[in-house]
Amino acid sequence: MIMIGCLESSARPTRNEALLLVGPLSPAREQRFAQTNPRHHPEAAASPGGGNKLDFPSSVKQPSPGGKRGAKPDAAEAASGAAHDDLISAASHELRAPLAAILGFAQLLDQRWDRLTDKERRHYVDAILKAARRQRRLVDDLAIIGRVGAGDIPIEVQPLQCAPLVQQAVEEARAIGQDQAIATQGPQDLTVRADAGRAVQILVNLMDNATKYSPEGSTVRVKWIREGNMAAITVHDDGKGVPLEDRAHLFTRYGRLRGSAIRAGRSSMGIGLYISRGLARAMGGDLLLESTGPTGSVFKLLLPMP
Repeated sequence: MIMIGCLESSARPTRNEALLLVGPLSPAREQRFAQTNPRHHPEAAASPGGGNKLDFPSSVKQPSPGGKRGAKPDAAEAASGAAHDDLISAASHELRAPLAAILGFAQLLDQRWDRLTDKERRHYVDAILKAARRQRRLVDDLAIIGRVGAGDIPIEVQPLQCAPLVQQAVEEARAIGQDQAIATQGPQDLTVRADAGRAVQILVNLMDNATKYSPEGSTVRVKWIREGNMAAITVHDDGKGVPLEDRAHLFTRYGRLRGSAIRAGRSSMGIGLYISRGLARAMGGDLLLESTGPTGSVFKLLLPMP
């Protein structure tokens, strides 16, 4: 017979013995103990094997008499579940759109190849590539979301110049179908310490968001300046701003802007800003909503300088 402390493994411990072994029980463990050991509950009468009644420590909340296992989830759990369902629905929509473009243009090429001019073929091939790149970016975002929450993001920082970094992000944004005009402005010699791929990923997310929430035909503006020992890269849009009720969960895992006016034909999974802030902080920087209002919003990416 195996002995642990003064308890035999074949017998259930009394509540007093459990407290001696593990210290004060948490409310959840207290409730489980009471359910599986009813005769040792402090409100039950003392028994010969149970010892004297021991009062709860002041820090431990007694379980309610009517408490049941498998109770309905509370409001926070229900909200999290609904947000998760929204993410699945939005992800399905976002992935379906580029897939439909790939299939549609591929079928046109297959069925009309001999009747198409070289220029038309090139146009359809470019459209397929843009849709495929957009789908790859969406899949990459979904793949990394769990690692952001765990703080397990592979990062390789090195000195990089801001100007080429921003230009690469502009090119990638256009490669995935970004049709909004993008204006850039900043010093050519400003250098940051960052992971090039991750920094570009953040900027593409910010430019994509700016397009989604801006009027058609407006210009997205990207600027970079030095702020103390950090470089600040800002992305400006001409949207209607972030509603007050959305600001508290803007950078949370499922923080879609429910009250914002998104452009027709666009949608959002609500994970871009969450991922982008996680990537920025993994590089020693941050991502902030600098300002917002009826004439637009400004998001600021901060990156350390060498």
